[in-house]
Amino acid sequence: MGQSAEAIEDYTQALKLDPKEVFIYRQRGDARLRLNQYLDAVDDYTQALKTADDPAAILSKRADANFGAQDYAHAAQDYDNVVKLNPTDLRSLDMACQVRALWGQQFDVAIAYCDKAIQLQPAQGHFHWTRALVEYRAGHFSDAAADADTAFKLNPNSASALYLRGMAKRKLGDMAGGDADLASAKAMQADVIDNFKNFGM
Repeated sequence: MGQSAEAIEDYTQALKLDPKEVFIYRQRGDARLRLNQYLDAVDDYTQALKTADDPAAILSKRADANFGAQDYAHAAQDYDNVVKLNPTDLRSLDMACQVRALWGQQFDVAIAYCDKAIQLQPAQGHFHWTRALVEYRAGHFSDAAADADTAFKLNPNSASALYLRGMAKRKLGDMAGGDADLASAKAMQADVIDNFKNFGM
């Protein structure tokens, strides 16, 4: 933390000498992002983007900063633009899907991103979990239960996948099955519910 704070001051002084140095804006943005200074990081990345040679990398960082600031609309826009530049970037595909679950908007767009990530890497349980999360938020509980089940089968250590499957089962009227999943998930990870608080679940 201390090193990042000192770095921010150093970068700020350097920019006073040369305010057009894009690389310094990016470095200061990275330091601010590490300190959870999300809005300041967004400002720095925006400056860096003006003449950047590698906009995808900076857009990805700005998306993360917007995500941290809970500005999900702008985070989604940035992740979308990263995917346009790098259509097979798995992390950006996943985040473009996940951010819309938090935002509570554009579920069809989100699922399309998750579909692409799963198409590229079908054995990655996390992508099935993300799609299950969006499906649950969209009210597609059968699909959510099926995807969460796949995520858990691919990663049997995922308490989050099991918990999400349990919640979907309960929405479908399977109270006994849902409660069993929830209990098993909590036994695996006592604070598993914390993974879902930000999603309004």
